Amino acid sequence: MNVIITGLGLIQNAEINIDKKFTVFTGKNNTGKSYLNYLLYGLYRIDEDKLARQLHSLITNEIKVETNDKERIIKLSIDIYGFILANLERIVDLYASLLLENISNLFATNKLKPGIKLIVTEEDKKLFLKLKGNFNYIDEDFDGLSGYSLKDGILIYKTTTNKNEDWEKDFIEEHRKTMKPKIVSEILRYLKNIFTFPNDHPANSNVFFLSRKICDQPVL
Repeated sequence: MNVIITGLGLIQNAEINIDKKFTVFTGKNNTGKSYLNYLLYGLYRIDEDKLARQLHSLITNEIKVETNDKERIIKLSIDIYGFILANLERIVDLYASLLLENISNLFATNKLKPGIKLIVTEEDKKLFLKLKGNFNYIDEDFDGLSGYSLKDGILIYKTTTNKNEDWEKDFIEEHRKTMKPKIVSEILRYLKNIFTFPNDHPANSNVFFLSRKICDQPVL
């Protein structure tokens, strides 16, 4: 993924590719390395709860409903993998907007108003394509007639129905709501493999400040 930055203190224009495991900045003093250092640190400190809340709004109309009167089954499903693939750039834009919201905290000032754009690269897409089959589980009971299942990125909830229209309507409405947190949780599991949230790699925040302490100037 590429991070495009404009108007960040001493940095007028910069583009950073963060597909690699390490990002190294070198140069003379007072050239803006610290700005880039803190910005990348902020990228790994995105508020996951805020991102989850914004994802909720994106999935409102993505849950499909199917009924099988013969087998008395009602099924709600969403292709999480397909949803992310179709909305990857929108999700990345959400990520960038949350980073901008946190700029004043990162730099302890309200004076910086940079432009930040995250660009999805072909490497990101290739990585994502490899994730399709990674998250599979079946959590069903009642002889397989009720419960959740996730296979190849498709999350399904199904249960038996009593063919009562009012009951079905209430059931669908209720489970659209209850499925959302589970859907968002699965989306975040995919995204963690691309963006890397801090909870999974707590050392991310330490490497920046350790480098400052050792070298007296940021080098990572």
